[in-house]
Amino acid sequence: MPASKRRFLPSSRAVITLGLALLAGAMVLFLTRISFLHLQELFTGLELRTVDYRYRLRGPQPPRSDIVIVAVDESSIKRLGGWPFPWDVPAELINTLTAAGARAIAFDIFYVDAGRQGTEALAEATRRSGRVIHALYQHKEAEKTLGPEEQAALERFALEPRVRGSGGVHTFEGLSPPVATVARGSAGLGYVDLPTSADNTFRSVFYLASCQGRFYPSLAMAVALFDLGLQPDQVTLDRGHALYLGAKRRIPVDEGGSTLINFPGEAETYKPQSLATVLEDGRRRPEAVRRQFAGKIVLVGATAYGLYDVRASPFSRVYFGVEDQASALADILNDRFLREARPEANWALLLALALLVGLVAPRLAPLPGALAAALVILGYDLVAFELFAHERLVVEIVPPNAAVALAYVAILVYLRLTGERERLRLRATFARYVPEQMVDRLTRISLAAMLEGERREVTVLFSDIRNFTAMSEKLQPEDTVALLNRYFTLMHDVVWKFDGTLDKYMGDAIMAVWNAPTDQPNHVEMAAMAALEMQRQVEANRAEWAFLGMPELRVGMGLHTGVAVAGNVGSRQRIQYTVIGDDVNLASRLQDLTREYDVPILVSAAVYEAIRHLVEGELVDTVRVRGRSGEVPIYTIRTKTEN
Repeated sequence: MPASKRRFLPSSRAVITLGLALLAGAMVLFLTRISFLHLQELFTGLELRTVDYRYRLRGPQPPRSDIVIVAVDESSIKRLGGWPFPWDVPAELINTLTAAGARAIAFDIFYVDAGRQGTEALAEATRRSGRVIHALYQHKEAEKTLGPEEQAALERFALEPRVRGSGGVHTFEGLSPPVATVARGSAGLGYVDLPTSADNTFRSVFYLASCQGRFYPSLAMAVALFDLGLQPDQVTLDRGHALYLGAKRRIPVDEGGSTLINFPGEAETYKPQSLATVLEDGRRRPEAVRRQFAGKIVLVGATAYGLYDVRASPFSRVYFGVEDQASALADILNDRFLREARPEANWALLLALALLVGLVAPRLAPLPGALAAALVILGYDLVAFELFAHERLVVEIVPPNAAVALAYVAILVYLRLTGERERLRLRATFARYVPEQMVDRLTRISLAAMLEGERREVTVLFSDIRNFTAMSEKLQPEDTVALLNRYFTLMHDVVWKFDGTLDKYMGDAIMAVWNAPTDQPNHVEMAAMAALEMQRQVEANRAEWAFLGMPELRVGMGLHTGVAVAGNVGSRQRIQYTVIGDDVNLASRLQDLTREYDVPILVSAAVYEAIRHLVEGELVDTVRVRGRSGEVPIYTIRTKTEN
């Protein structure tokens, strides 16, 4: 296969690490959606905490100025004679607010007990106002049976939405309207119940729910329908996706039919007005009440702690139910909803982040890899916050973070396990070529970086015994082997002494390389010193060989430095680390020329210029070498101590 194509094929290790990353992501997806050991609840709880943190990190936002809360607070209860109030009190409030020009009045208070004092007054005030929306009471089906008038009132305010899709819709077992006379005069009815989570924090609203086969709006939605002038049949529900209010609003809903509330801030962001104070001002200062409430939507609800309409929100552990209704209503009127990313989008993000770790982690050492994984998590979390704060999009944080962490740990474990095996293989491979201290250095370097082909500057030495073929014909085979073994041992020790890589034996010839596979800044000097020492060893052992009856050895050596391709070369059955290229061939050619010029060492000009301060040398000739244009200067060298 051509090298240009092979570069684009992933290595087996890359495929495995990417597979591990995907497996880690898939495992997190599985764990977030099973109930085993309450893992789903754990992930959901942690994710909701990150949503709360995003609210707080974003900070408060200005509330709508046309939404006002009138509160049944501690002061009102004391001043109006205790709770529950006679129904004359809400009747008077309706008359006061209607006279002041309020455009809608909604009660987050139930008026479902027939026969209470002031019932007729409340019914009459509701009817005359024409802008009052009352609350539906949610109950178990077995707890209450509706009479004909109550059932008729309830059905009157049921919506008639066009329904499509297959997502979920929240269902009540039973809903009760206010007493019949009050319900008949109402401009709308809506339930006030909100979905809660395992940590008892209210974050969402069901704008639409079903009960006994019919659909009903929440209190906030009932007010919005009235304010926007929409009819019950102008609502469309696309289950699991959106709720359409005519052509005026598109409310996103999740698979369960709920929508996150875009809370503006902490408790009392809407600055509740005391009910008792509003009534007193209405009697004594109607103009002041008109300035305060003209053109406003008024929500009436309890903020006194003893009335138990206190709940937790993302901003505060103390938040009042009527404030939830105000926030949910403001989202519709502002048309600024929080949108939750679709499950498939969250899955895609999770797997993409896991794959990113799978691409990056194998290329880094453990500590930088851990830092890179942490930066991926941090970067993603910052993006998630920006999407929440500026695009009102909620993407999952905990599962993607868990996938990144698990993917990195899985890849790290795999690399550690395979890395040890690679180091042993590397040691076994290079122990034949390089000294022990270089093997230790090599085992700390990526195996792939060394065994894949790379271009690098190297110094190559070729050594050959002159006339060895004729010499060996005069010796017994065992003597020939003994001579070569002794000679190779001496040369091998010298190459390793000067940190060379013993590339190969070729009959009686030796090939050694410097600056491969590891960097050696002084590789030219080391190679030249090795050549001179090899010649000294040949001279020093002449007496030994003569004593053993061996012939006199003369060795020719050629050195050249240049750029070569270094890497593992061979077949599937046999592979060897070596260097190849035109500069390698030149070193071999210089070794051949030592016979012609009868000198022990010949070096190229590139070698001589790098070591001339260390040796004595002289120009031997300029020669033409096959494959090179122009003539090549060649030098012989010797140590400075020689004469």
